[in-house]
Amino acid sequence: IALLAGSLVNVLDASAAILASFIMIVAVSELGVAYSLGIYIAASLLSILLLPEKSPAVYFLFFCGYYPIIVRRISMLPKLLSWVVKFVIFNCAMTAVYLTLLFIIGGVETFSLFTVLFFILLNGVFILYDTAIT
Repeated sequence: IALLAGSLVNVLDASAAILASFIMIVAVSELGVAYSLGIYIAASLLSILLLPEKSPAVYFLFFCGYYPIIVRRISMLPKLLSWVVKFVIFNCAMTAVYLTLLFIIGGVETFSLFTVLFFILLNGVFILYDTAIT
């Protein structure tokens, strides 16, 4: 339902994916990793197939869906290494989101200075997001 709301209101696409990831946190803590992976796969496939606007589904598929499942394992690493791994995963995922939206789905601008500034801003938002879910 959260992804559908983001699909219907274009400015809420990333916010809806983040909201859906909070639901995944509940699934991980209540049902465990195995069931959470099943929920992630089902929600990703259904959102890609059924949503009229695909960008919330892409955010969920490439980052917001699986990150709550793996963050506990990453947090067991030493603190500096943990943050490095988290930022590498996040930036690779956001690059995949950007390239998917650019080349497959459409609807984003080509690479520019704005794109670089947006990625820098996203890293700041990621720090807040990670702090909120751990």
